[in-house]
Amino acid sequence: MLSLVALISSAQDIVEPRMAPEIDDRHDLQALGAGYPINVCAPVYPEEALARGQEGWVLIEFSISTEGRVVNSTVIDSSPPEIFDASALEGMSKCRFSPKTSDNGIPMAVQDARVTVRYELPTE
Repeated sequence: MLSLVALISSAQDIVEPRMAPEIDDRHDLQALGAGYPINVCAPVYPEEALARGQEGWVLIEFSISTEGRVVNSTVIDSSPPEIFDASALEGMSKCRFSPKTSDNGIPMAVQDARVTVRYELPTE
């Protein structure tokens, strides 16, 4: 199983890494033939949750279009409920993947991909 955590640190349009939620536990997108993530944008840590010192996670299911865009994303589960959902969905909507291709190179969509976005505060 591959992790997007390392990719976040090298992505272009991310928030300051110490406050960037981590995207991991991808349920092996490459096994689905999704290709490699080419643009991973970390979701923004919600200000209210940050002020309260809240941590949590959001499990998102989504599809990847033939153009490599994240579409039809939905929250499958989260903890605490609803606190980080909107932030996680917005962040995933900005991610881009190299599209899956058929044997003859035609781009194909991928269904039922999943990632867990973890919101963890830095320990100092």
